[in-house]
Amino acid sequence: MRRAVAVLVVLALVAPGVRLVEPGEALVVYRLGAVDRVSGAGLSLLLPWPIERAERTSVTELRRVEIGRQRLLTGDTNLVEVDLVAQFSVSDPVAFALHHADPERVVAREVAAAAAAAVARVDVDTLLSTGRAVLGQAAGAEAQGALDALDAGILLQAVEVRDLAPPEAVVNAFNDVSSARGDQETAQFAAAAYASRALPEARGKAASLAESSRADAAGRSSRVAADLARFEALRPSWQQDRRAVTSQQHAAMLAEVGARARVVVLPPGSELYLPETP
Repeated sequence: MRRAVAVLVVLALVAPGVRLVEPGEALVVYRLGAVDRVSGAGLSLLLPWPIERAERTSVTELRRVEIGRQRLLTGDTNLVEVDLVAQFSVSDPVAFALHHADPERVVAREVAAAAAAAVARVDVDTLLSTGRAVLGQAAGAEAQGALDALDAGILLQAVEVRDLAPPEAVVNAFNDVSSARGDQETAQFAAAAYASRALPEARGKAASLAESSRADAAGRSSRVAADLARFEALRPSWQQDRRAVTSQQHAAMLAEVGARARVVVLPPGSELYLPETP
């Protein structure tokens, strides 16, 4: 009887200190206010309070933090509005339990600061076209570094960019700029297309003119050389009897002209139109 009573007393004393730790949980046990141990899944036995106490922490739960909408300045001094959501889990239950009473606020603060720094390094066109995924990755990596430096025991799983757009007050102006940039690009493409057609044609004409000029120059040079050769051949005779050579050349010229001349007999009152010479 006494043994049974003793067993019951022991059970009554021990039972309040028994903790069942579920899979995916960690039990941080404090002894006299200081962390003594961390228990995983299974049964854990604690000494009676106030000697020991425990805190449960889920290490597999995916926690979600709404960062909210913030207005940020891009690298080329344009304004954009960014709406972010962060997801995180516990990587170190002791650090998570000891250092931060409000981990969601810490995560929101560090992710917001990292996003502002990432946006400040990118121009607005890149950010709005292809920068959404890059922004989430950059903000997540930078925020994780800050959390590690704080020994927060937090692992960022993802930073999602839910919305990224210019502020409503400047949307129209931004659209006008985008439209003007589009018109400029269209004009540049049209100019490039015209140049691709016109330049080969201009080069072909230039090459043809150059070839024609070279041929004309060669012909003129040949004629000049021939005339010079005839002059040199006549010079001895001309030095001996200038009058005879002059008469001979004059007769040759008349014979050449006469060979090409045509005699046309017209009745009185007729009109004669001479062909234009090239």
